[in-house]
Amino acid sequence: MEEENKQENVEEQENVEEQENVEDIEEEKTEGSEGEGEESDEEEDQKLEESNDLIFPLAPITREIRRHSEGKMISSKVKVATNMFLSRILTLISKDMANTRYAMIEMDDFRRATLPYTFVKQLDKEKERIIVDMEKMRMDWEAKIEEFKRKFGKEEFEV
Repeated sequence: MEEENKQENVEEQENVEEQENVEDIEEEKTEGSEGEGEESDEEEDQKLEESNDLIFPLAPITREIRRHSEGKMISSKVKVATNMFLSRILTLISKDMANTRYAMIEMDDFRRATLPYTFVKQLDKEKERIIVDMEKMRMDWEAKIEEFKRKFGKEEFEV
């Protein structure tokens, strides 16, 4: 239990440090680009990659975000934060896969490790289904209560 709390505290501290790092990078970028002309996205991404220890290159992240949000500008904070988020997810998945008892990490280990992240949509659907079922049950109970009150109301018991 104490180990889990320590691990959670370390992860929270890392998250805070990463957020501060993103803000520092954004401030440095803003300060450095005040007197300069417009830079291309590639040059901006390259400077961000060099100024920070990012695990993934920013270009594929930027392309993927642009593919789903056409015509919108993407803040450099979003690019760096996305990179750091993907890095944290990869770290969690890697640690989970490393818990295998075998010498080699196989696809079963990968599926087991990624299940919490891929199962989220199915859980949301299941949650909605349960909520709808519970609402139907509540409506049935209310109808039965009203029927009971009509049949066995106070009027019949008065003598």
